[in-house]
Amino acid sequence: MNRFLLTLMIVSSLTNCVIMPHYETLTGKISGRVMDAKEQPVSGAQVEFLFRSGRQLGSTFTSRSGSFELGPFRQWFYVTYIGSPGVYPFPYTLEHHGLPHVLRVRHMSNTALYMLGDESDFKTQRNADYPGLRIDLPRDGRWAGSQPVKLIIAPGMQDSVLPKHARRDLPKPTISPTQP
Repeated sequence: MNRFLLTLMIVSSLTNCVIMPHYETLTGKISGRVMDAKEQPVSGAQVEFLFRSGRQLGSTFTSRSGSFELGPFRQWFYVTYIGSPGVYPFPYTLEHHGLPHVLRVRHMSNTALYMLGDESDFKTQRNADYPGLRIDLPRDGRWAGSQPVKLIIAPGMQDSVLPKHARRDLPKPTISPTQP
């Protein structure tokens, strides 16, 4: 590994090429407790973090007290730039498509999904949607609120529908005739 990095440094210094490792923090630390319907801690429940309602970034099990902690999560990549010395590109950042992060809780045969944050804050944030995209939230979706989060899992919970993008029909532009 050290030999590889040394080779990259030599090559980059000879050709005005910059190769640098960079990371972006996707989310900070998330902590909370998993409780049953009677407000008793649930031990051994699996809690998964789904980044922007899609890719699973991490998973853990709750302790005897029902508590858990996940994150922080980072994405590592290399920025390569060939050009003038002293001029570096702005590092790549992930686009935010407006979907909330989700915590999936599994215990025995029960599954509960919680969207992170507050629904009112999410609706305010969502007003600047990307053109052509609509966000479909699950009916009766559960929101985890602010940290530390409190998640309830009870018998019979079988959540399976995640927030997703859907196409939105954009209004057609109106064309007015021009005056000669």
